Amino acid sequence: MNYISSLDNLRVALKRHVLNQSHLTSPHVLQVVIIGSGSGPDYAQVLTGISAEARTVTPNEVSSIASHSMDVVVIGPDVDPSAAQIIAAENALSSDGVLIVAGSATLQGSPAQPHVTDVWESPFGASFETITSFRFGTAMAGCPTDLTLALATPVQNSFPPDVPEEVEHGAGTLDCYEFLVDLHKYVEPRFYTEIGVEYGASLKLAQCAALGIDPAPQLSVPIAPQHSISYTTSDDYFRLADTSTMKAIDLCYIDGMHQIEFALKDFMNMERFCHAGSVVIVDDIYPAHPLQGERIRQSRYWTGDIWKIIPILQLHRPDLIVMPVDTDPTGSLMVLGLDPNNNVLWDHFDSIIDHAINTMTEVPESIIERSEKFDPRARLMKKVFKLIRKHRGKPSMSNALIDIRTLINNPRLRKAR
Repeated sequence: MNYISSLDNLRVALKRHVLNQSHLTSPHVLQVVIIGSGSGPDYAQVLTGISAEARTVTPNEVSSIASHSMDVVVIGPDVDPSAAQIIAAENALSSDGVLIVAGSATLQGSPAQPHVTDVWESPFGASFETITSFRFGTAMAGCPTDLTLALATPVQNSFPPDVPEEVEHGAGTLDCYEFLVDLHKYVEPRFYTEIGVEYGASLKLAQCAALGIDPAPQLSVPIAPQHSISYTTSDDYFRLADTSTMKAIDLCYIDGMHQIEFALKDFMNMERFCHAGSVVIVDDIYPAHPLQGERIRQSRYWTGDIWKIIPILQLHRPDLIVMPVDTDPTGSLMVLGLDPNNNVLWDHFDSIIDHAINTMTEVPESIIERSEKFDPRARLMKKVFKLIRKHRGKPSMSNALIDIRTLINNPRLRKAR
């Protein structure tokens, strides 16, 4: 098991209670001990992007740690956090250290209970582990959450030289940017969001209020007054930033990290703010060559394994309308019929991603050949867009979605005439 959700939960706890403490960040080398039985998540990999020395010990080895030598102690979900274990962990911590306990329900009666500063349940199933953080010392309070790129997964910008020419090409009948132009024109969103702003060209298309999420955009165009940018990763935005003023999304464009766990989380997080008449577009679903569809970048044209989101949504969310669109260069997935109250992907996230990473290792020929594609120039598209615009926000939206399903099930309508 990859335990992606558990690793994310630790990142959240560290950014809330550790990386926002000046005395625990560089040039200080963070001293961390992870208590685990060996069957839980590999928490040490979370710390690879910061200045830290981490060691993993079993519960029986905690007593060997020098007293008051650790800045952070993490008790993993594969360990029973007994009172004796909590006492041993506290003894290993410095006077202003942080103890993080994952996997257990609230630790009632814990000897460290007076120091509890944060208790929350993971949104991811099936474990829905509870994360309890203890902060010791008076200097630890009142600091804002860290929203920097600390602990973020590095972007894969480099690739091997001399990639064969037959690898480096895209496909499609209409540029993905032009497809977005059509969406804005016919759907007329009232609020637009996108993950992955880059140069700002796609954000500029929105005539309505809009939000872009990107930790390091390279803007080449000015941002309109009704637009804003959150300079954070999408993970940090949805789990750590204040989303209380987020509006209902009519149109969303996801073009973030090129690995399935990030794309699926982006979709799940965005759906929470969507409605039945929303449109979500996921970019980069169609590699034109198997090398383009690898998790580790090996070519200039690179989709990563985003293509896996098609079978994932088709299998686990048959309530959605899933339309792979033949855009140039790497395809776009249009998803309709969103349901912000559906928890299937959240409840089974770890098992879905584990299967996607460890079992779905070969890019299917149907993906390379775009066997299920919809031509973005087909008249069908305009009909779909207009149905959404006409019925959005009305009781008739459910019937409109039924009509859309009928339309897209006619194979003749998938093609441009």
